[in-house]
Formats: sequence, structure tokens, C-alpha cells
Amino acid sequence: MDGHQLGEILHDCLACGSPQELLNTARRAVRSPLILADLTLHVLAITEEEGISDPRWLQISAQRMIPLDVLNLNYFQRSNQEHQPVRSVDATGLTILRAAVEDRGKLIGYLMSPCYGGEPEEGEIDVLRILADLCCLRMEKQLSYVEYPDNLLHFFLADLMQGVMTDEEQIQDQCRRLHWNQKMPYQLLSIRPVKEAERRSFLLLRRRAEELQTRFPEATVFQYGDRVKMLVHIYNQTARDELMQSELTEELAQLGLVAGVSQAAYRLVSMARRNTQAEKALELGEQLHSRETLLFYKKYSIYHCLEICAKELNLLQCCHPAVTLLERYDRENGTELLETLHAYLISNQGAAKAAADLHIHRNTLTKRLEKIYDLCVIDLEDSETVFHLQYSYHILEYYGSTFLNNSYESWIRRSPTLRHP
Repeated sequence: MDGHQLGEILHDCLACGSPQELLNTARRAVRSPLILADLTLHVLAITEEEGISDPRWLQISAQRMIPLDVLNLNYFQRSNQEHQPVRSVDATGLTILRAAVEDRGKLIGYLMSPCYGGEPEEGEIDVLRILADLCCLRMEKQLSYVEYPDNLLHFFLADLMQGVMTDEEQIQDQCRRLHWNQKMPYQLLSIRPVKEAERRSFLLLRRRAEELQTRFPEATVFQYGDRVKMLVHIYNQTARDELMQSELTEELAQLGLVAGVSQAAYRLVSMARRNTQAEKALELGEQLHSRETLLFYKKYSIYHCLEICAKELNLLQCCHPAVTLLERYDRENGTELLETLHAYLISNQGAAKAAADLHIHRNTLTKRLEKIYDLCVIDLEDSETVFHLQYSYHILEYYGSTFLNNSYESWIRRSPTLRHP
């Protein structure tokens, strides 16, 4: 492309009214796709492409969201400092150009060009640099973006959560330079708005992070993509930790937020794994229709295991034969034996509590249990049998929340005791 043609394209870019129109026009000057995302990692504009089979590109196009491992904040920090696009080569050998969309040194967006069209030429890199400046103008005008705080601690924490920093000595050196001391042990919370419509609002997330930091000054709170992250010290004192938990639950509920909570960590190098746990608790809590504000990974780890196993086998084949038999019998006879056995198990075989949970008379419960024993010949005094049965009910709930999808709620209405708390 000669200079005259390039000049015409850039002139056309100046007249573009939206980020999408801007990227579509600039695409004529480069050989590879273009993606523009905001600070919550949601895609604001992406060029339409044909013939790209890379699963990452297909995922970004479909979900309108850039995964953090693809984004790689380190390169955007470099781009912001050098005021130039940064070139890198990923593990698959693909070259990716990244340009920080910044306003007076403050990052406000991410511009990327995965080079499926071949290695970028100098002219294309110049186009990306100019395009980043034009994107800044469009984002400020149309999306009312405010300045993003340049916080080195938050960038450091982002590196820890991505698993970029793994050398403990370097981590401690960085903590000293930043004058930051996280008390051990700690839990990591991954927080998002309950309402779907609020999850893409950068300004709302930022405001919520500030409110949580004010409310809990001893915690470390920061915005990370489309989440608010929170590091909370655990005192290992039951009363004190329960009070903190209660205060967190109340505050999050008032702000319309829900949080996935990791297991305890004793080293900062464990933060990447704890972030995965918190994210997985959030994801599974939503899948299982949980109504809790704090979703603890320790409650969802069994479902995480089931999720992994489901990729290799049909989970239903792992159920205790009694569960399969009772499900079929209920379906054919209109009875409720499957739910009755579950209620009896989760009440630690307490007949009075099980009957109350099922809203039936205790005599009715006794008759149902007798029928279950006649059909299944199970020994509830055997701990292995009880464990296998309880495990089977976990499988049923996970199966209902994932494979049955839309029918999950109707299924739960028939067997409410199967709902995860």
C-alpha cells in the first residue's frame, strides 16, 4: 500500500463516529484482525473475519470478552510506557501486536491485532499506534471514560494472579519496594455484580471497589478486568472470622454483589491457584443457582471435580444403583422416594428433621423409608454406602445444573432438597 492510499484511509478514520466503524476502516490498512476492549476486558469493537479457526479468536468473537491470558497486561503496561505498540510471540508461534489506549499516561483500553495475516510491517505498526490514539478520542467521547488510576501494586497483584511471578524472593522484593505487607493466611475473593446488566460497567465496578476498600481498610481491594478482587486476612479465630464473614456478607448484599471465596493461602505465590478457586466458586454458584452471597470454594470443590470428570465419562454411571432405581420408580409411579432418601441423608438420618424438611408426617416418612429398603436393600449403617449415596446426589445436582440446563428449575421444584444451599 502506497502513502497516498494510507493517507486516504487515515483520513476516513478521522470521520468515523464509533469504535466499530473506526476498526472496520483501519482494517483496510492492515492485513490482520483488530480488537478493541475496555478495562473490564469486554470487547467494544472487533473486525469480522472469515477463515480463522483459532479457538481463541472464535471464543473472543462469540463471547465478546478477552481472556486475561490472551490479553497479557504486562505488554500493555510496556506499550503505555513506551507509547508504541508492543510485538510478542505466543506459545503457538502467533505474533500479536498490542497497543495501549491511553489518555495522558492513564490506561483506558486495549487494542490488539493477532497477526494471522503475516508478520506485521513497520507501516502496519504505525497504523496501530495512530489507531490507538483515535480509539482514545472515540472512547472518551462516547463512553464517558474517566482516568484509570495508575497503581503499581494492582499491576503486581495482576501478575501474581496470572502466575507470571513465581520466584518467592522476587515477590518479597517487590512487596518491600511497594511497601505492601499481606498478612498470612489470606483468602482471595472474586466479586461481581449480581445483576447481569451491571457486570459490564467499568465505572460501577470501580465505585464498588472503592466502597469496599473504605468499608474494609485492612483488606486489599482492586479492580481486575470485569471483577473486583479482595484479599482478606484470616485470623484463625472462629468468632473473629465469623464476624468478618458476617460483615462481608451484609456489605456485599447491600451493594448488589456476590463473591467467590478461595481456600486459605499461606504464600503469595499461591495467588494464581486461589484466584482460580474463587472464579470457579462464582461460576459453579451461578450454575447451581445458589442464593448465597459468599460462595466458598470448599463447598464447590466436589462439583469442580465432577466438572473435570464429566469430560472423560458419563457421570450418571458413577451413581449408586439405588439412586438410579429410585429415580426410575418415582418416574413410573409418581412417588417421591428419591427426594425422601436425600432428605433423610442430609439430616444425618434424623427422622424428625427429614419429615419437617419434606413437610410430611413422621409416619409418612417411616412408610417411605420402608419402601426404599424393600426396593433397594441398602444399609444406611454402612459409612461407605452413605458416602456413595451422598456423592450420587451431588452428581444428580451437577448433572441437572449443566446437562439439563433450562429444565433445572422445574426439576428442583419437584425435588427441592437437591438444591445447593
